[in-house]
Amino acid sequence: MIRKSNQLKLAILTVATSLALVGCGRGSGEVHATVNGIPITKDEYITFLERKMTLMVQTQGGPAQATVAQPLDFQATNDLVNQKILVQLAEKDGVAPTKGDIEREIQHQTTRFPAFVKELQNQGLSLDDIRNQVKVDLSRYRYVTKGVKISDKQIDAFIKANPKQFENPKTVQMAWVVVKDKAAMAAVDSDLQSGQNFEAVAKRYSVEKSALYPVARYDNFSPKLKAIADKTEVGKYSGWLNDAGGIMVRFFVVEKKPATKMKVEGWMREEVLRQLATQKGTVARDLNKALIAARKTAKINITKEALKKRFDELDKQLKEEEKTSTKR
Repeated sequence: MIRKSNQLKLAILTVATSLALVGCGRGSGEVHATVNGIPITKDEYITFLERKMTLMVQTQGGPAQATVAQPLDFQATNDLVNQKILVQLAEKDGVAPTKGDIEREIQHQTTRFPAFVKELQNQGLSLDDIRNQVKVDLSRYRYVTKGVKISDKQIDAFIKANPKQFENPKTVQMAWVVVKDKAAMAAVDSDLQSGQNFEAVAKRYSVEKSALYPVARYDNFSPKLKAIADKTEVGKYSGWLNDAGGIMVRFFVVEKKPATKMKVEGWMREEVLRQLATQKGTVARDLNKALIAARKTAKINITKEALKKRFDELDKQLKEEEKTSTKR
């Protein structure tokens, strides 16, 4: 079990690295949703979210409920405090990104993933939200990698040593039919033996909405599924596979594509450079250590009383730990 003091320490050490929603303001009566005409206000939604202590997480066994170590309002506020301090560290170090740097980074990410901005906007982020988080991410990278030099030869060597990272993976596109009883199995068998189209049969009898199996990347298949893909020819269907819970599955191989070598684009070389620079930089510069040191001297004013108590407790712990380490 993690003790309470250790939980608070972990909160400091957790510096968010992904593009996340920041800066959602109070709604002042704005309607967030309605249920049979009864409104859920934005204020109501945010207040509930702040106090929420459980989250749904994805596990190997499917979705599961997990209890969070700290309320979400503390976690979110703490992450935002860390982000502000991180940007300030970069500014003090002379490596903070300019507006031009931020726009170029957005273009770089869009080259990697054309739907970069659109996907984030679909999650509720504004362009200013995206620019703000890109600023945080660039500040982190530049702080850690200040003074680090990576040569073209090092990039070439990495690409040569890691060919799998620069290939289009092997894929096997399959259709499937999923049934729960022997009567449905017999009906599927009868229709297939009469020459009917597999996907049409799947749509007729399968308990799955889509006739196409949702995963095509061979590397992501289970060992059982890899075996089926290996021995089943394109245009042929497999035998029945016993799945968990009495479910029976049959697959049809639509298409097989072998792995192919990618053309190494400029943005890929940039990603390799960043990976190598980060690995080298983290050895010389401990960001978490710098962040904790900055937190000890930062003037953090929390206006919400219940939340302020948690931050006061965290501040007290940091000061006690500093005294202990000084005496050693």
